[in-house]
Amino acid sequence: MVRRLPNGRPPRAITLVELLVVLAIIGTLIGLLLPAIQQAREAGRRVQCLNNLKQFGLGLHGYLSQFGAFPPGRMYPDRTDPAAGHLQFQQAYTFYPAQLIQTGAWTGFFSVHCHILGHMEQTAAYHALNFATTHTGELTSDGGRHVVAPNYTALTLTLGSFLCPSDPHSTRGPRGENNYRVNFGGSTPYAGGGTRPLNDRLTAHLIDGAFTYGDVLRPGDFVDGLAQTVFAAERVKGSGRTGPNVRRDSDSIYIPTLAVPLDIPRLMLRCLAPPTPVSGFGSHGRWLPNADYSDGWGFAWYVATLYNHVAPPNWRGWDCSVGTSIPDVPSEHAVIAARSRHPGGVHVLLGDGSVRFLRDAIDLSLWRALGTRDGGETLTGLDP
Repeated sequence: MVRRLPNGRPPRAITLVELLVVLAIIGTLIGLLLPAIQQAREAGRRVQCLNNLKQFGLGLHGYLSQFGAFPPGRMYPDRTDPAAGHLQFQQAYTFYPAQLIQTGAWTGFFSVHCHILGHMEQTAAYHALNFATTHTGELTSDGGRHVVAPNYTALTLTLGSFLCPSDPHSTRGPRGENNYRVNFGGSTPYAGGGTRPLNDRLTAHLIDGAFTYGDVLRPGDFVDGLAQTVFAAERVKGSGRTGPNVRRDSDSIYIPTLAVPLDIPRLMLRCLAPPTPVSGFGSHGRWLPNADYSDGWGFAWYVATLYNHVAPPNWRGWDCSVGTSIPDVPSEHAVIAARSRHPGGVHVLLGDGSVRFLRDAIDLSLWRALGTRDGGETLTGLDP
């Protein structure tokens, strides 16, 4: 039986043109709504990221209250090796392999993150760490088949307070991932002090950031004031790509022909246009699947928990190092910028515990001044 309208006529079927018009309207509405939805989601992610940095600041100040100083950026010495009978200072690239465990060596590259876990409601992770044992970047052997690191249980934990949800380079599982780096240089590219191959504690004062090698810093050491010094900032984790597939905005780049430059502008110029092809290292801030070595939150390396203020946030050059693709030794020189996936800038944690969002277009001299603890600069142009 055919249904009819009140006038006795059968209902008219929708035409193809009308259907296309309806679909076009729906598509237009979706196109208008999606950006708004994405912006709302990113706003939520930014708030969470900001809160994580505040929590990091609370951890630093909890440590300060207990010990009267902030934690060391990297402990001294680089390692002790009883088999060699003296202190060891790595002068060139090293894997820090698990073989060091067999010699009874102690290694000092515990990160700031390790020290403040107990003040960030991460007591389980803190108690799983043994600061008296060999700290090695090799967590497993044979592609993850055998656990070799004494601190494996702690170092493979992925803690939500170290993760920025805006970062797309996240993996599930025990990856030890990290998005928050501590400031290891206002305008200095070296991760130890002095020039390579010098790794002497006496030159650690040359690192003018919020943290340094060997020494602990107290509030009185921050001549510029805690509120005028950046302690930590965001950093996008590595893309996981290697070789010619690396990403400029997150990966470390090996420049094998670059000698140690004392001229920082020349170093930055070289990092703007590295040799082609570049060879990258995409494990920044995490432990990649099927890899034996980690660059996660437990290690005081430029590929894990350190950065500097040599280059501005999200700068258009390549992050690069001098001599190695993994700038992990105390004497290493590198340009490692703060980076984020938030449009237009990065969150930074100041020494007084406050968090600011600083724009990519920030004046480089101001950015470097914020990175130094005792530069004596008069800072202007910061929004409240």
